[in-house]
Amino acid sequence: MYREDPRYSCNAAEPFARESSDWGIGPYEIRYTMSLLDLSGEDHLYEGIYLLKSLPVLILLGHGSRAGKTLEEMEELAAKLQASSNGLRVKFAFLTLLEPDLANAVSDAADAGAREIQVLPLFLFSGRHVMEDIPAIMEGLRSKHPGIALNLREAIGRHPDFFDFLRNAGGF
Repeated sequence: MYREDPRYSCNAAEPFARESSDWGIGPYEIRYTMSLLDLSGEDHLYEGIYLLKSLPVLILLGHGSRAGKTLEEMEELAAKLQASSNGLRVKFAFLTLLEPDLANAVSDAADAGAREIQVLPLFLFSGRHVMEDIPAIMEGLRSKHPGIALNLREAIGRHPDFFDFLRNAGGF
């Protein structure tokens, strides 16, 4: 952090923010350049990078399908949720048949600096995928990414608010 020092006067400061894809360090950072003149007129250049807290990531996990419309609808769902979510990055993955799969989505989020990832299965019932397959995949991912809080949420069909959604969607 810069403190004012009577021996120096600030000549210029240029803060700017970039996303991690430009820098490869983390999801958000501020890079600054500061030129300070000492009392003798000698110029001193200081550069640095401040990393800001990484945003949590929500990965919407769908089953996958051979139908081309599935990918389109998932992209639209994630984009709408992202647009209405401040302080959260929304991604998606598929269990089978479509890309990205869950392992790639988690790796991409980790590479972008995520430290907290919530995985939300978009499944209605507690079948084999929800009860066995997804938890097994998550265990492997936790081992591969030990520095990340990787949490498996309950499938949407088991969420208490889902009943209200069903009544509303049914017109009641």
